[in-house]
Amino acid sequence: MIALFGLVMFSRAVTNILSSKLAPATRSKLTHVGKALFRRAVLWGLLPSSPFDGIRPGPQTNPKRAAYIPPADLE
Repeated sequence: MIALFGLVMFSRAVTNILSSKLAPATRSKLTHVGKALFRRAVLWGLLPSSPFDGIRPGPQTNPKRAAYIPPADLE
């Protein structure tokens, strides 16, 4: 029952993440959290394996938010 619930929730979460307009860094962070959550469930014996096995999160940086700050503004 727990394994089925976990897979259903995982499927919904992945669908929501991929279909949303989240920044790549946000999707990456959610992937890291999901991997940790399911890895812990496997460790505790709640699931036979993690559905996140084999999924690599992308970069957690967001180049669009990078900005140049002139030295004068730092004083």
